[in-house]
Amino acid sequence: MPPSFSPDLFIDFHTHRARCEQQADVLEIISSHWGDGKTSELYTLGSHPWLTPEPLAEAPLKAIEDALLHDPRCIALGECGLDKFKGPAMNVQIAVLEQLLDIADRLERSVVIHCVRAYDPLLKIKKNFSRVPHWAIHGYARHDVLAQSLVEQGFYLSVAPESTSHAGLLEAVRRIPADRLFLETDSAPAQDIVSVYNFTAELCGIDLEYLKAIISENCKTFFQK
Repeated sequence: MPPSFSPDLFIDFHTHRARCEQQADVLEIISSHWGDGKTSELYTLGSHPWLTPEPLAEAPLKAIEDALLHDPRCIALGECGLDKFKGPAMNVQIAVLEQLLDIADRLERSVVIHCVRAYDPLLKIKKNFSRVPHWAIHGYARHDVLAQSLVEQGFYLSVAPESTSHAGLLEAVRRIPADRLFLETDSAPAQDIVSVYNFTAELCGIDLEYLKAIISENCKTFFQK
C-alpha cells in the first residue's frame, strides 16, 4: 500500500534518524545507507558517496533492489550522488552512481541525490537514465541561478532555510516553483522540521497550511510507484 502523505503533516523529506516519533503531525523520511539495518519508518535506500570507497558488489546492489521491490516502506533510491570535496575519486563516485541509477531506471523509482560542486557530471549522467520518474537534490544550499537551472532540467530541490542562511539561498527558496519544493532537516541538531516550515512560509509570504498542502502533493507525485 502506498504511503499516505496527508496535508496535515509536516513532512521531513530527508533526515538520517527519527527524532519526532512522538509528534503525530510530523512524518520523517529516513535516508538509509545500505547495511544500516531496517527501519520501521518510511525510508529511502542508497549508498552515500562519502561511505562508498569502491564500486558496489552484487550483494549490496541486490539488497537495495530487493528493498525497493518488496518493502513498501522503501519509497525511493537514495541518497546517492557525487561530491567534489569528499569521498573517493570522481571516477569511482560516477561508477557507483551509475550502478544505483541502473536499479532506479529498471524499477522506475525516483532518486534522492547528494551533489556538491559536481552538477556538470550529474547532468550528463541524468540523460542516460530516462526511466527514472523524478530526481531531487537534497540539501540544496547554493544560489538562485543554479536553482532555476536545475528546476528547468527536471529536478526537485529539497532545502532547509533558516535565518542565518546566505542571501543567495534565501532568494533561491523564494523562487523555487511550488511544485518542485521539498523541506528537510538532514538531521541537523539545530533544526526541526516544524521551524523549517514556519520559516519558509514566512520567507515566501504564504500560508503555513498552504505550504503543507504543497509539500504533501509533491511527495505524492515524487514517491509514486
